[in-house]
Amino acid sequence: MSATLAVAKLQFRILRRDPWFLVIMFGMPLVVMPLFKQTMGISLNASGFENATGAEQVVPGWVVMFSFFVAGSTAFSVFREHGWKTWDRLRASSATPVALLSGFALPWIVVHVAYQAALYGVSAVLLGLRPPLGAIPALFALFIAYGACVVALILLVAASFCWWQRHFERWPWFRASRMLAPWCSVVLAEPWYQSTNFRDGPGLSHHSRRPTGPCHT
Repeated sequence: MSATLAVAKLQFRILRRDPWFLVIMFGMPLVVMPLFKQTMGISLNASGFENATGAEQVVPGWVVMFSFFVAGSTAFSVFREHGWKTWDRLRASSATPVALLSGFALPWIVVHVAYQAALYGVSAVLLGLRPPLGAIPALFALFIAYGACVVALILLVAASFCWWQRHFERWPWFRASRMLAPWCSVVLAEPWYQSTNFRDGPGLSHHSRRPTGPCHT
């Protein structure tokens, strides 16, 4: 439990020092949703929902979509440890894999719940979204469930890619492909390079590009 809280505290500290990604992800839906509100309102009215304003369709759809963009930061927080060369230190500690993944997941579940609640709250003021008062507790339960599912899915994908990358690098054919890649690029690019004649420029010869003047003969 202490390892989970330590990792979660570090993630919150990083978010506090660099919040611009969340600020942008919060502002973009508020710019896009009003553009589609009227269209969705007409569509809902034509479908039989006479009192619909369009916010009932636009707000949940864009919140779900941008929540996946925010969830990408969950995987980035794991790969950031690899970039900082601190992942091996975490794995060598007494923390279990479950504790480490829980420490990465907990802050982003909190961020997802706050992110969805903030977008719904602002949409209620700006776009006229009016959910029933009795549905608000169920809505918060849905925020928690959806945030947990998205974060768990992203951590599963991130852990899978880390495993594949680590094992691919050990395979002989993967090492051979990295050695042959520069040679193949040279072999394939040399005929194209000669046909385009980059050294002289298009339509120019060596003599036409030679500088002239009193100092050149």
